[in-house]
Amino acid sequence: MFYFDIKHKGQTRFTISCDPEFNQIVKAGSGGTAKWTKDGVWTIPPDPTILRNIANIHSVYEMSPQLQAHLDEKRERQEELYYQSSIDDPVSEGGERELLPFQNASVRALDAAGSFILAHQMGLGKTPIVCQALEYTGASRNIIVCPAAVKWSWVDHLKKWGDTHNIYVLESKKVKTDMAEVIYSRGNPKKKVQEAINKESVTIVLGFEMLRKFVDLFATKEYDVMVIDEAHRVKNRKAQNTQAVMRLCNNCARRWLLTGTPIRNDYTDLWSLLAIVDPDRFSSYWNFVNVYLETVTNIFGGTDIVGLKDEEAFNTMLSVYMYKLTKKEVLPELPDIIRTQETMPMNKEQQEMYDEMEKDFITTIYNEAEDGTDIEKIITAPNTVAKIMTLRQICLSPATIEGPRDSAKIEWLNDRIEHILDEEEGILIFSFFKRFINLVEEVLDHHGIDYGIITGDVSSHKRHEIEEKVREGQIKVVAGTGQAMGEGTNFETCTTAIFCDLDWVPAVNKQAEERIHRQTTKTSPNVIHLYHPNTVETDIMRTLHMKEAITAKATGQVETIRNLLRRHSRQE
Repeated sequence: MFYFDIKHKGQTRFTISCDPEFNQIVKAGSGGTAKWTKDGVWTIPPDPTILRNIANIHSVYEMSPQLQAHLDEKRERQEELYYQSSIDDPVSEGGERELLPFQNASVRALDAAGSFILAHQMGLGKTPIVCQALEYTGASRNIIVCPAAVKWSWVDHLKKWGDTHNIYVLESKKVKTDMAEVIYSRGNPKKKVQEAINKESVTIVLGFEMLRKFVDLFATKEYDVMVIDEAHRVKNRKAQNTQAVMRLCNNCARRWLLTGTPIRNDYTDLWSLLAIVDPDRFSSYWNFVNVYLETVTNIFGGTDIVGLKDEEAFNTMLSVYMYKLTKKEVLPELPDIIRTQETMPMNKEQQEMYDEMEKDFITTIYNEAEDGTDIEKIITAPNTVAKIMTLRQICLSPATIEGPRDSAKIEWLNDRIEHILDEEEGILIFSFFKRFINLVEEVLDHHGIDYGIITGDVSSHKRHEIEEKVREGQIKVVAGTGQAMGEGTNFETCTTAIFCDLDWVPAVNKQAEERIHRQTTKTSPNVIHLYHPNTVETDIMRTLHMKEAITAKATGQVETIRNLLRRHSRQE
């Protein structure tokens, strides 16, 4: 006989009393997550899925009234969440602050859920939803943690879409603005931070690096809401960003996580997000893996994720914590993106340089393998990945590695940029290498085009100014790195995005595309990818197709190297 109970010892845990002979039965049913004690009691996380697994294996059990009440409460919360997310009545007085029906439902879902992951597809207005939700829930003491690049965009939205007062922004550089109070991180800002968090009503906007710096100070106070924008940045459970956010969780009554790409590589990306939303249930990473995911042991003795154990059970669990809508669901009239692949050969000097580098790279790998070095160790070595990066740079321009400036992609931009501007309202130019963006800048200068540049060393306030100038029609072209410009920016007035190269992670490329595919888009935006066939760019494309199915067993860089080796073996 099993007896299911619930106990509170700092954290809510399930306890299961049973005869010791049922040891292996319970362990199998719990996914290996339970802890056995000498008195015949198991202690497991408060996960209804685990209880169902055990009950399915051994049907003779009794449940305490306290545990039944706990499960009933969870079920009622889920039903309330479903109900509130179906109500699309306005949550504000309308006018300029009027949300779309699905956005009103999203505000109510945030209110009903308490702590939640808002995972709507990029471009569906997660920021306005949160600004209205802060007002709708009566939250007065709030912390908004976001990429440094979008701090001032948040300030702008808070003033436009909410009724927010006493906005403070933590900055590392001097900013001239009357949009908010600015606290500078240099010198001794702790006194000003303390003054801000002591206010009865305050909203503090800061980047992840500032949260890490001042987390101990912030943890001395309680808050109504902590918003984590671009929450996929805390998917790594061991990263300092993640640890800082988790450090503050218990001080925040509600935690709202915003990300259009909650899963970037595999399902384990979700654990940190879920642990922030419900730290009791998801207190252990390996509990999560053992209960929900299928795993295999890889050749290095580690664990690879290969899929879900039970897709229906997983999605049912996730629906309590995450609300995700796509553009096709809520904006069927939104025009589709038109994607074009501009395939081009390299110029002669560029091709010779590339061929020599790739041949040397392949020869080195084969020689090391013949010397007895394990091929997997060769592929995953840092210097191997660095050589792949060099091949990518040559595809852009040899000048990125101190070679000749000319390249096929530079020539294409020189030939086409003015023609595209004659037909389109605005252009975004992406590369994942800053040195190439410097070359793009030279092209724009040569053609006398007004433009903005967004890279990692451009301040958040300057980025916000560039967005405003684009909206006002003062500049028509913005060039930047995918890392800096592909996240948190809004260029809905631009109609074309040119990708000079791609990232290894599909979600990163998708995010960058979404800068021009917003809910206000009226015509189909154009996405142009400049591409050299039979190069490392071919191998990256294969990697991206694989990872879109969430089946990657290694990083994108490593898979690209494997694809390159396969391509060469076929050629031979």
